[in-house]
Amino acid sequence: MIVVKFHSYFVDLFDTKIIKMHQKGKSVSDVMKELEKEVKNFRKYIDFENISFMIIKDGRTLKIPEDLELIVMTELIIAPIISGG
Repeated sequence: MIVVKFHSYFVDLFDTKIIKMHQKGKSVSDVMKELEKEVKNFRKYIDFENISFMIIKDGRTLKIPEDLELIVMTELIIAPIISGG
């Protein structure tokens, strides 16, 4: 599995969007598809069908629904320059 470290812009976006989508009863597959749309420019780095993920910000793991099965084996860093950060 891959730990994906996102720029804080993405962290804020995903922290809200993924949890809300999941709470509305969307499947993990649906959530992953939505995530893929959000980071389509980075698709070549992530195999969305075969990984679980966690989002790390400032060294801490944000609360993502437990059933995403977070397993750390490799680290992939995605840090696009979005705004002033």
